[in-house]
Amino acid sequence: ASDALDIITDKSIEDNTLTVNTERIEFNLRVCGLHTEILIRLILKAIDMIGLAREYAPRLERVENLVEGLQNDLSFRKRTLGGVIFERDDQGRRLILTCENPHD
Repeated sequence: ASDALDIITDKSIEDNTLTVNTERIEFNLRVCGLHTEILIRLILKAIDMIGLAREYAPRLERVENLVEGLQNDLSFRKRTLGGVIFERDDQGRRLILTCENPHD
């Protein structure tokens, strides 16, 4: 089951990535409508892609709170998790992830 979820997550990343580099990823905002488990996995993979190398991944509870805000909070404000700034651009229909301190 875990392998199947990883495949779905990778496909969701592939289908919804608008921009990607070492310091920034932009996803189509429709990723916020993905099943919660897929969005959690997508967030964790994105943090690995652009976050600072960390010994530990963010606590699952913090990732779940971020995902809940992305999916349900119409007034979502920027948040930082795992060295990555998360910003929802509703007008541009993008979820923007930026490395918090790219030169550290």
